[in-house]
Amino acid sequence: MNDPIVKVIIAARISLLIENKVPVGQFSSLPLEERPNLQIAIFIDAGVLCFSREIVKSLTMEELKLELKRAVTGRTEP
Repeated sequence: MNDPIVKVIIAARISLLIENKVPVGQFSSLPLEERPNLQIAIFIDAGVLCFSREIVKSLTMEELKLELKRAVTGRTEP
């Protein structure tokens, strides 16, 4: 795994899991799939964490974590 975008998504997932910010069972083992035509950074589709490389690349770590939380829980508050 040498893809820097995948690495940052994994790092954000681990950070959220350590912080206990999202349910572990729904989140930790989802495979990643790039979808270049997405209009949002991340969403979950049929058990796959789909992401837009360009949008994720433009986010800070905190923004990425917020997007991950939104994808998993539907909530946006910290």
